[in-house]
Amino acid sequence: RPPSANQFGFAARYKPDNANAEWGFYYLPYNDKIPFVGFVNDPGITDNPFGLGYFLQYGRSRNLFGASVNGNIGDWAVGAELSYRPKDGVGIDPTVPLEGPYCAFCAPGTYVGYVDAKKWQAHLTTIYLLGPSGDLGGLLRGLGAAEGTLLMEAAAAYYPSLDRSGRYPYLLPNYELPTKLSTGLAFELALVYPHAFGSSINVTPQIDILYDISGTSPNTIPFVKGRATITPSLNFEYLNKWRAQLAYTNYSGGAGNNLLRDRDFISLNVSFAF
Repeated sequence: RPPSANQFGFAARYKPDNANAEWGFYYLPYNDKIPFVGFVNDPGITDNPFGLGYFLQYGRSRNLFGASVNGNIGDWAVGAELSYRPKDGVGIDPTVPLEGPYCAFCAPGTYVGYVDAKKWQAHLTTIYLLGPSGDLGGLLRGLGAAEGTLLMEAAAAYYPSLDRSGRYPYLLPNYELPTKLSTGLAFELALVYPHAFGSSINVTPQIDILYDISGTSPNTIPFVKGRATITPSLNFEYLNKWRAQLAYTNYSGGAGNNLLRDRDFISLNVSFAF
C-alpha cells in the first residue's frame, strides 16, 4: 500500500497590477502512488527453481517544486509550467542482467526495483475559443459550425543525471535505454453544431491527438518516440440534460515500447443530469 504520511502542499498566486498574466508557485512533498517491483534472492524460497521472491516498493519522501504562468495573447489563452523533482523513481529490472550488482539471479540478497534521478518537466498550452469573427473565423464558417474550441500543448521531460552507461537495467518493454530528453504534442479540436438537422440536439464532433515527437522517457512516462493516440468522437447534448459520446481510440507507433498499440477500442457513454 502506498505510504500516506508526510504529504501536503503549498501554493501561491500573484497577479501584478495592470498585468495580463497570473503567476503561480507551488511545493508538494509526496510519496509515489505507483509501485516498482523489487526482488529477493533467498535459497529458502522453493516456489520457483531460482529462489526468487518479489515485493512492491514505493518511492518515499519525494519533493515537487513548480512555477506556472497563465495569461492571454490576443484572443488566445496561454499557459506555461515548469516543475522540478530532485528524486524521481526510474524503474529497473534486476531479472535482466546475468552479472553485476543488479543481477537478482547471481547471489542471495535484496534487489531494488528502481533508482532515483532528477527530473525537469515543462509544458506550454494554448486554448482558443473559435467564433465567427475571431482569428480563425474563416475556418469555422467554412466548416459550417457555430463555435468551437482549439487546444494545443507541447511538453518536454528532461532527466539531466540519467545514467546511460548501461550500468542500470532500466525497465522498458524493449530493453533499450531511455533518453535524457523526450518531447510530445497534444491537439484537440471540437466544433459545435447546434440544433443539428433542425432538432433540439447539439452535436459536437471532436478530434484528440497525442503524438510523442522524440526520445523515450524512463518508465515510458510521459513519452515514447513515435507513439500516437488518435481519438475521434461525436458528442451529443439534448436540452442540457442528456449527454452522450461515441468515440474510437486508435493507438499506433512506438514499436515495442508501446504496449497499447494493438488495443484500439470503441466507447459509448450516456449521462443524464437532474
